[in-house]
Amino acid sequence: MLHIAIVDDEQKQRDLLCGYLERYRQKSGRQLRVTAFADAETFLQGYQPDFDIIFMDIQLPDRDGMTLSKKLRETNRTVILIFVTNMVQMAVEGYSVDAMDFIVKPVNYYRMAAALDKACLQLEQKQGITLTIRTKNGLYCIDSSQLCYVEMQAHHTIFHTTTGVYDAVVSLKKLEQQLEGQGFAR
Repeated sequence: MLHIAIVDDEQKQRDLLCGYLERYRQKSGRQLRVTAFADAETFLQGYQPDFDIIFMDIQLPDRDGMTLSKKLRETNRTVILIFVTNMVQMAVEGYSVDAMDFIVKPVNYYRMAAALDKACLQLEQKQGITLTIRTKNGLYCIDSSQLCYVEMQAHHTIFHTTTGVYDAVVSLKKLEQQLEGQGFAR
């Protein structure tokens, strides 16, 4: 099942995207769970890194979608971002947060479906699994393909990745179970 977030301050746009996603679900047969947010602060409040795809508006009242995406990328490099906006000039800046696609408003179903097909293909081709770890600074998502090695130091689990080093408290036994079949050995 794909968990999709929509972050857009316009109720009409949220309803339109939700309707398009329902239509996509019926046509594709994919299982979708959609959660809509009216602003960046509501989205960030209690954020759990369990979304696969986020449809993000750039013009939001409290914090713009680009700033929100940069904040999101600090803890989650794996979620797929698709910008949905009328600010065409922001398309190039979308590369700075690894946005997968950029849909210009008004959104039509076929353009949204094409972006979703592309996102689903990317998720299907993804190598490895996503580990969610809790550090003193919050939750982080680490793709196992970015994991170099893990070491234990004084009851701390140190994750060495291609994007940085993370200190967490995770049992090695649990970690072994999660990484089974991913090419790691103890």
